[in-house]
Order: sequence, then C-alpha cells, then structure tokens
Amino acid sequence: MRRFLHGLTPPLSREKFAGKLLDRLRAVRPEPEANYEAEEFRLVQGTTIINLANLYEAYAHAPRWRRWNVLQDLLSLGFLNSSFADNWAEARLQVLPKVRERAFFWNIDDPLVPYPCELGPDLQAVLVLDLPESCMYLQARQLEDWGIPIAEAVRVARDNLWARSQERFQEIRPGLHLSPWLDSHAACRLVLGRLLEELAVRGDRLVVAPHRDLVLVGGSEDEELLFAVLEGQLEVPYQLSPRPLRWVGEGWLPYEPRLPAWRALLDSVEAGFYNEQVEYLNRTLTEDVGVMSVQCIRRGGAGTRVTTWAHECVCLLPRADWVLLDRGDGDPRCYAWSEFLTRFTTSVRPEPGIVPPRWRTARTPTEAEVESAAWVGVDDLLPP
Repeated sequence: MRRFLHGLTPPLSREKFAGKLLDRLRAVRPEPEANYEAEEFRLVQGTTIINLANLYEAYAHAPRWRRWNVLQDLLSLGFLNSSFADNWAEARLQVLPKVRERAFFWNIDDPLVPYPCELGPDLQAVLVLDLPESCMYLQARQLEDWGIPIAEAVRVARDNLWARSQERFQEIRPGLHLSPWLDSHAACRLVLGRLLEELAVRGDRLVVAPHRDLVLVGGSEDEELLFAVLEGQLEVPYQLSPRPLRWVGEGWLPYEPRLPAWRALLDSVEAGFYNEQVEYLNRTLTEDVGVMSVQCIRRGGAGTRVTTWAHECVCLLPRADWVLLDRGDGDPRCYAWSEFLTRFTTSVRPEPGIVPPRWRTARTPTEAEVESAAWVGVDDLLPP
C-alpha cells in the first residue's frame, strides 16, 4: 500500500528525502552523531561525508511507479548501514552477485565491486552483502580495506549463489521454463549461464529477466509464447529489462526478436534508457559535447524515434530510426538510421566505452556526405 500511495504523490522534497536517509544512518550507526547540512545537501558523520545530490536526482527523476523502489534501493546502500560484516571472514558468507538495470548505477559516485559477466546493454552485475532485511552494495574500497582481491570476492559470490540454486526450473509448457526462486535473487542467476544449458528449448536458447524475481527461458522458435508470458510481467515491481538475451557460452548477448510487438517494446524501453543516460553523461563528461536524446513521435497508429544532430555541434547521438540534421538554414533533413551510418562515414564514428552505444559526430558533415544521402522532410517521417 505504501508503494502504491508513494506513486500517487509528488516526490519527496529534498529535506524529507535527506531526513529519510538521515534516520536510517542514525538507526544503524548511532555514533558519532550524524547531521544533515542543508546548504551543501549532504549528510556528515565524523569524517564520513555523503553527498545527496545525485541520489536525490535518481529518486526524483524516476518514473512515479518506480520511486518507491528507488528509495528503498538507496536506503539499502552500504554507506548507510554499518551493521554488515566487520571482516572478510564474516562477509564471505553473505556476498552474492546482484543484477540491476545499468541506469541504477549512474547515480552512485563510490565505485562498487563489479561482477564480470556480459548481460547485454540494459543490465549490469555487482557484488552485494545479503542481509536478512536488505542487500547492501559492496564498495570497492571496502574490499581494499580487507585486503581481498576482486577476483576472490567474485569467486566466493559465485559459489554462494550456486549453493542457493539447486532447485530445477519449472517447465510450464514444452520449451518454456520459469525460475523457481523466491529469494529476491532470481534474476541474479543470469550470471550462472551454465545453469540454463540443459533446459530443452526450440531454437536458440533465450532468456529474459523482466524483473528481480523472475527469469524466463525459451527458444527462438517460440517467440510468441515467450512474449505472451513476458507481457504479463511488465507491471510487476522491481523491473529490469524485457530484452531477450542469447547464451553464447561465456555470457549473454542481446537477441533481436522477430515479433513486431516485442521490437516495438524494446524500442520504447531503449529510448527511455537513452534519455536517462543524457543527464549522467552531461554530469560526467569533461568535454563540450552535445549529448542528444531520443524523441518518440506518433501520428495516428504509427510511431518512430528521432534524434538530432545539432548545427555546428559535436554530438553523441543515440540509436534511433531517424537522424534530423539541423544545418541552421531552416530546412532540416531527416536520414534513416541505416542510410545515416552508411553515408556519413567521414563525420560519424562509434564512441567507445558507452553502453548503450552512441555515435560521435563532427561539428559539421562534409558537403559530399550531405548530397549523397537520401533524406526526407520532418513532415514525411510518418504517414499522413
């Protein structure tokens, strides 16, 4: 009920948000006394300083139906809780992998301990300490203080999760399997890819983790069946990703479904993901570059995604259906994505190290590129 009511009201004010975190900090760590410094928007306890700006942005800018979950996730972060293990001998009994949507980590300043596993463009794995009431994200500096290599922590976390994963998947229909675990770590089993290798499916083995508590496994020849089950899971709390992944032996790669409804869902999710990424990149990049968003436009029953290459601006463009080139002459041209990548080879290149991927543009395209590429006007992007 509290989650429901929280979604009906505006987000907490900065002061009330800080009060929630301050109450948690004082409850689990009474000494020394923690205080809220409103002017700096931070919590201070002894020599520990917790800046709240990025955390509040992650909460306040989350869709209203996710705010409660975001708030609970933030309250479980390790720096607010001192009741975890004092040493590695205790922590090794609690450490597990945790799979989350990548956007969650964009607003956490202190580096967490990564779990090395390829999970596609939407998901990422880190290490947590699993406690009776919450999971606390394990910071890299804590491992350093304990003198424990990341590789050892990852191995122990993997072994702990294997020990908790002895139940068999439930085959609800021939070739369609559901995870059996109700321990808040079902999606974390994605890092145990070999756990799924013996499941019988038709075609390539696909997996979807729509939310924290479910993993669906099916075959590429049963897309309709897999998507039908997925659709019923899109409003469940703790959403992750509706993107199907394909097992390749050492990790998961994104799979492009044939089903139009599934592709449309992924396009919408990816556009939202890119737009969340804009704020993160604007905050962390040190150069003057335009981080562009995706605009979803609709007319009648049709829709498409557009991004803009701004006039005389180096841009980082997201993937979209169309690129609108603004040349400053009042006559913008729209290029289909495949045409854009094929023709603008001199002025556009993939930007390394960004997930989901972006493409860097030159300040202006060459005249030869502009004239060689087929284009349409803005009014022609959708049928009348």
